[in-house]
Amino acid sequence: MIAYPFDAVGNYSDDSKLSRAFSVNPPDITAPTATITNPATQGSELNPSPTLNGTITDNDGGSGIQRLAIAIYSSNTGSFVDLDGNAVNSWTAFNASVPAGNPQTAQWSLDTNLPIGGYTMTAYPFDAVGNYSVDNKVSRTFSVQTPDLSLLPTTY
Repeated sequence: MIAYPFDAVGNYSDDSKLSRAFSVNPPDITAPTATITNPATQGSELNPSPTLNGTITDNDGGSGIQRLAIAIYSSNTGSFVDLDGNAVNSWTAFNASVPAGNPQTAQWSLDTNLPIGGYTMTAYPFDAVGNYSVDNKVSRTFSVQTPDLSLLPTTY
């Protein structure tokens, strides 16, 4: 960029011009992606209070990850539920725990206290400038079950 100072009648001098070089980075328009590690693919959770977790990643040169919104649907009640399995009136998202500082990649987790039953969780990743995409959502169907106590060794 070059700037020329003018006086009130339009006089200027090449000797008084100012120049500065700068670059403009393209805007971050790419949504981050997420993976689900737990629960396992179409797996059953034996723990009645499962911790949901996985990874969230923003694109190289992106603004960094900000949050992961998770909605949980109960096939038992036919409705979305809160983290304790209580029915909620509409789609409700809970923010998974992600590290501060907008890193490019991080682990996320969300503790629940879901009762026995079947669930589908859907996770939507967001980056620091608010990019997200329904195409980048990830879902997992799982069930919370009581452990089979017959598998435990018996003592006499």
